[in-house]
Parts: sequence; C-alpha cells; structure tokens
Amino acid sequence: MKNMLGKLKFGILLLAFFCFGEIFEAEAQNQNWAQNQWEDYFNSRKEELDPIEGIWSVSSSFEISDKGLVETFNNQAYFLVAIYWTGLYFNTIPIVGSSSRSEIGLFSRIVFTKTAAEIIYIGQLEHFETRTTFKANAFLTNKVFLEMSFEMPKSIVEYFSRQIGNNFLGKINTKISFIKIQPR
Repeated sequence: MKNMLGKLKFGILLLAFFCFGEIFEAEAQNQNWAQNQWEDYFNSRKEELDPIEGIWSVSSSFEISDKGLVETFNNQAYFLVAIYWTGLYFNTIPIVGSSSRSEIGLFSRIVFTKTAAEIIYIGQLEHFETRTTFKANAFLTNKVFLEMSFEMPKSIVEYFSRQIGNNFLGKINTKISFIKIQPR
C-alpha cells in the first residue's frame, strides 16, 4: 500500500512537470512577456491594481490518502505567474523564462473572480484532459499571500491513476500557495 502511494506521488510529480504544464505554457506564449515586462506593466498601473494583480511565486502541496494511509508531498519547485485583470476575470499565466514548468499546469487554466468579501476570491480551475471545471475559495492575507485548498475532483484523480498505471481510489487534497513578489 505504501508503495502504491509512493508511485502516485511520483506520478503526480511527473504529470505536473511534463504533461499538463504544456497547455498552460502554450497560453503563456500568447502573452509572451518576460518578468521585466510584467514588472513594467504592473508598475505603470500600480495605483489602479486590484490586490490580487501582480507577480506571484507559486508552490503546492498534496495530501494523498488511501485506505487509512496518509502521505504529504510538498512540491519544492517554485515558479512565477502573473495575475492580471482581463476585463472579465483575473487570469493566471506563467511568466516566460520562469525557472520551472508549473504544476499549476495540473490545471490547464486558473482564473479568479472577486467576491463581496475583499479578501476572498473564487478560483475557477479547469483541467482540459478530463474536461473538469471546479471552483475553490482563495484567501488573500495581508495583500501578499494567496492560498487555495481543495479536494482534487474524482475525475482528475482517476486520470492520474490511469496515467501511472495505478488503481488508486483514494483522495488527494491540494493546496496552492501564492506569495506576492511585485508590486508590494
């Protein structure tokens, strides 16, 4: 059983860096801005930005549970994204030249919308391969820390399991953490 959880953790890591990130990165090519271009963009609009807009360092962790066994996997890879207002929602896009492929790319797209509460946003996550869309609350703390936690939808867990040739039927609780780099 422990070996199966280990295989699942390894499979999630591989999928995160090699499979799903490609779609997310392809979207980044549409914007095609390096970090300094995003910095210039945000600095030129600093007074009118929503607190969620800016350059963020992103990391994630997973808690994998199956038949009473629980393991935690903290992804040590950090990468940069820009969150910016499109006119309809706040889009999240990887910054060209960021040092690693994003496992935010586990989800082919993440967008945020405001709520009535100033510190709460709704994150809509889309996973294109399974055609799964779901929402999770994202909490903004001190305008520099954004975090969203959720249980991975069953369709995505089953997809991971098939990709690594595993029969995993447990749960994957996920936390995505954003730390604001610029502007502060």
